[in-house]
Amino acid sequence: MKLPWFEHNGWVEHLVVLARQPASLSICDAMKSRVVLLEDASKLIAPGTSLVKARFHGQLLGKESQIVSAITDGASERTVPVSFGDFKATSLMFKTEEFEAWRARHMLTDVDVVLEVHRLDPKIPPQQIPNWKANCLEIEDISRLIKSHHQNNCWQKCQQSH
Repeated sequence: MKLPWFEHNGWVEHLVVLARQPASLSICDAMKSRVVLLEDASKLIAPGTSLVKARFHGQLLGKESQIVSAITDGASERTVPVSFGDFKATSLMFKTEEFEAWRARHMLTDVDVVLEVHRLDPKIPPQQIPNWKANCLEIEDISRLIKSHHQNNCWQKCQQSH
């Protein structure tokens, strides 16, 4: 047994927690009390409820990582590929409140790039969206100027060394 202390100080109960109400779901009568929406889950797992017996309350504190490891048995979270238009993200470089920087590869040409991704705040009033877009494009223009200036300097240095 992977968790020897669990044999006397733990228990296992089945519970299915749904993130949202499914369009269609059929559950047998014996399982209906164990399939709940996320907002109702806390009612079932609070101390003293039918799932969490009072004698076990607090017994498993500090053992979360061992329990998760035993349950998942080496499985890891499935990562969904991130894409932006024709670019498939390969790694997140950094993230701020205003934007994210991603290493990405163009799906057709296999060219590696760095993308600046500006997320539109859903609370922004619709009349301000054109200004937001213009600001993002201005940042892109500045980035292109910096790149062009850097490339010209490198070209000039290369020419001077020959």
